[in-house]
Amino acid sequence: MIEVASGIRNRSVAVVSGKGGVGKTTTAVNLAVWAARQGYHTALVDLDPLSDAAVLLDLRDVSEGLKKAVVQRSQTSEPARIDSIRIGAYPDLDILQPYNAGFKDPAAVKTFLFETSRDELINTYDLFVFDMSAGSEEAEHLSFLPLVGPVILVTNPDPASHVAAGSYLRRLQEHVPEKRGVLWINRFRRIVDASFDPGDPASTYNANVTEDLTISEKLHARFQPVAFVPEDPAMNLLRGAPPVNAYLIEQMQNALGLMVRDYLETLLQDTDSGSSAVLSRTGLELAVDFFAERIKNQAGGTSRIEQQVQDFEEYLLVLSERIGGGRERGNAALTGEQRRLLSKALEKAGQDSFIAVLRRCEAVLREGLDAAWSQERLFAVEGEAEHKLRPVDREVAGVLVQAAGVSGLRRSAGLLLAYYSAYKLFQSETVVKLITGFIPYRSEGNRRVRDRRIQIANLAGGGGAYRKGYLELVKRLSPVYARQVGVIAEALSVRDLLFRDSSGTVVREAYLRLLSSMLHEIVHSGLSIIIGFDYRPAADAFNKGAERVIELLDVPAPQTPAV
Repeated sequence: MIEVASGIRNRSVAVVSGKGGVGKTTTAVNLAVWAARQGYHTALVDLDPLSDAAVLLDLRDVSEGLKKAVVQRSQTSEPARIDSIRIGAYPDLDILQPYNAGFKDPAAVKTFLFETSRDELINTYDLFVFDMSAGSEEAEHLSFLPLVGPVILVTNPDPASHVAAGSYLRRLQEHVPEKRGVLWINRFRRIVDASFDPGDPASTYNANVTEDLTISEKLHARFQPVAFVPEDPAMNLLRGAPPVNAYLIEQMQNALGLMVRDYLETLLQDTDSGSSAVLSRTGLELAVDFFAERIKNQAGGTSRIEQQVQDFEEYLLVLSERIGGGRERGNAALTGEQRRLLSKALEKAGQDSFIAVLRRCEAVLREGLDAAWSQERLFAVEGEAEHKLRPVDREVAGVLVQAAGVSGLRRSAGLLLAYYSAYKLFQSETVVKLITGFIPYRSEGNRRVRDRRIQIANLAGGGGAYRKGYLELVKRLSPVYARQVGVIAEALSVRDLLFRDSSGTVVREAYLRLLSSMLHEIVHSGLSIIIGFDYRPAADAFNKGAERVIELLDVPAPQTPAV
């Protein structure tokens, strides 16, 4: 029986998941990078045999070198040491890889880390982040948990991930019932579904199993969310470096989705001339959330519309029950007049010519996105892809012209104009060369690939020269982009869609921020880390979650100021 080393347990977290693919290792790596940037001397302990934190940070060759050194050491009687499993990643961050350094048996790993090397680890590091294996196998996973600190259970806001997370909690309940922990929700998004709470995997799990297999209320209450991290291209390693036109088409799709929401809101508010508001402000927001996606695919027909209104009323009832203090289930959530006005608004939307234009544009953007991703070169537009991309210009321009004459669309249509202007600008070879000239590359055989290692190191370590270069790129492109927006607004006669302040002056700061955000995503997409980005919703959510995790631990004060 290994004696529990409080010096490790009190200063460590175990990042776990019920299934693969939810961002467990990405979360562990980002948490370790975040801690190192705060000044904590951090050890990222890679205990997942099926993943490799070093590869995530583009340190594959260093990891392979570690394995070769192990082979050489195995030919001698030299005992294993911490140095033999350590990769120095960045200042204040080491990766410890026992499985890649010759340890095959989990029991031997536990003995090495928590007995043989315990004192050295405690004296060397302020914080330990354990990236555990996915799932909940007894030997490889659960047996480590009494030796380490709180569990960070990573999941996604989808039923399958929730059930897997619930299964993990059930295993904890059986084997480590007093274990503390928190939930970490990656790829978070608002979900309009009364039967599914994206932040409550335990309830999703309990609803799908028999009573004897449910998670106890005690354990359920102990695992509460500390982070809701939205989707961000930088954290999606599988995404790689997207073609710039693919990225901008995605942004135009997002802006078009906002336009559908805004336009639907005007329809819901303007159902009967002289009538009072159909719903309260909160009710209106909920209705827009509920119907926006549905309205784009509405087949029409009175019975179908009536069913949608019934579904919305059921959604309101369940939501009311969930937050407490709501109506009894037997009572109605909508009045008869509200049902009538909602039905009329949905019928109008189904017949609306502008909704039809938005649907057609969405279909063209979807085809254009597929074509953009099919290209082999980063910024190439040629052949069949060019044929499928050509309608994008026509459809988006047509939407902008029509939107300029519709009240209530200035925000979303202005955003579409901004992204469309960038889409046109970034087809310039000169602009493309400026961007590709900033991205670091290296040679791998006959290929020239983006050097993720340099980019990640600069973000993780707060590289001044890199940041200065990025700001210079923004500075050079900013006036060109502002001019492009103005030219397109003039050409389409949609000057009213430009972002203006109360005095009517164009807000150049808004376009500067948009350009900076676009360049960030184009340059950093697929890096695997979000730490080091400024003004990113995912970075902000991650930072807040990491701060709450640190509050659970007994760690010394950071040795150096935060970057």
